[in-house]
Amino acid sequence: MVSFKFVISDPQSRKSHQIEVDQGRAIGLVGKKIGDEFNGDVIGLTGYSLQITGGTDRDGSAGARPGKEEGAPFRDSRLPSL
Repeated sequence: MVSFKFVISDPQSRKSHQIEVDQGRAIGLVGKKIGDEFNGDVIGLTGYSLQITGGTDRDGSAGARPGKEEGAPFRDSRLPSL
């Protein structure tokens, strides 16, 4: 079974925690987009409201960033332009 990995960050304390959740529990998050908020109960964080700020696909490629057009090419600023 597939598992979802989350990195939960608290900007106030500047600490991050990693959580791994089975697909069955995280199925409610499938189809959500960057910027969407969800109830922390879905991943076992009762009483918290969380916002999706990024993500990767199964190959590790970064998800689309807010403010960019969907389908627009991603340009990595670390790579030299040709």
